[in-house]
Amino acid sequence: MTESYPLPNDRKRLKKHIFLLGVSGAGKSRMGKALAEDIKLPFIDHDHEFKERFGKIGEFQEREGIKITDQALIDLVTDMLEKENQAVISISPRVTPSKVVWEKLASSGYSFFLHTLPMHIHKRANITVGDPSIDHPFVPATDEERFLQECKYDFYYYYFWRTSSANNADYFIPCEGEFYKDYDYLHRKVESVLAKKQ
Repeated sequence: MTESYPLPNDRKRLKKHIFLLGVSGAGKSRMGKALAEDIKLPFIDHDHEFKERFGKIGEFQEREGIKITDQALIDLVTDMLEKENQAVISISPRVTPSKVVWEKLASSGYSFFLHTLPMHIHKRANITVGDPSIDHPFVPATDEERFLQECKYDFYYYYFWRTSSANNADYFIPCEGEFYKDYDYLHRKVESVLAKKQ
């Protein structure tokens, strides 16, 4: 376990959070929880917060529509930023196309984009692709071959759409689909960034 990294007084109000971004299945929640524990900060999961407040995203969207759902997710980002003085926050890939969200992240913390190749997402898809209650443009199947045959087009459309804003992140974290190796790289990078900001 490592020590927490308090930010200097003049930086606390703005650069206080660690944001993890990436497509569903990139490992944001798992690595975020591990990172938060190691640097002794709270962990907040955007998708989980939405579910706790509004219920399942799919059901909410059926009732309220896409625009209201997307706005609710964006508004929730602001609430999360005010919820903790300093935290590790996993951001839903659904809001990453939003310029407003990126502006909020840029003024509130350091963003790390977990870049996972499609093949690694496919590999994990027969186990899980994020929270099964969350909307995706595809439905993961337990039969990997069927998944690849039926969902390949939608998956790649989804993948490139969600990664198109990766260049907005402060730091780019290449992931190979091996948790401990990927997490070690992320952890060391975060430690390095926070140490420089003290």
